[in-house]
Amino acid sequence: PEDKKQLITNMNAGTRRDIKKAINSGIEIKTEDNFQALDFLSNKSFFNQKIKRPYSQEFLKRIYEESIKRQKGKLYIARNKNGQICSCAFIVSDNQSSYYLIGGVDKDQKDFEHSMKLTLFEAIKEALNNNKTFDFEGSMNPSIEKFFRGFGGKRTQYLYVRNISNKYLKIIDFLRRNLY
Repeated sequence: PEDKKQLITNMNAGTRRDIKKAINSGIEIKTEDNFQALDFLSNKSFFNQKIKRPYSQEFLKRIYEESIKRQKGKLYIARNKNGQICSCAFIVSDNQSSYYLIGGVDKDQKDFEHSMKLTLFEAIKEALNNNKTFDFEGSMNPSIEKFFRGFGGKRTQYLYVRNISNKYLKIIDFLRRNLY
């Protein structure tokens, strides 16, 4: 979308409604330097899905700190009217685009339900204000893809080519792609 009006028009009605609910419940979005919140909420989100987080805390911290140091990363945090953190989204940017890298939600907090939609909405608006596209980085998980598509984004297929010559690595790769 080229502007905020078009962004809102492209969203599905449910996403627009949920963003309004978050605003009306007193959710506020700010950018903060708070690695602990990102680590906690991303870990909690994987735990709630009964999935082991596929990266270590150290790996996440290196990406976070390097992105912040280079002024290429921003952490958007949603707080309820009691000041408690409900959700967060870590966005990294280059000259053309902003990318949703990782986020999380604390389902134990009051008014968490729609906070992530408002969080991402604010990140998208900032990308548009800086003449950048916003990339959700996709998902193979149907419920996550549905959540992202609610913002009116277009599905983009990414292809990649692999050349694995080691027969044991080929077996591992085959199993990984077909069993998980």
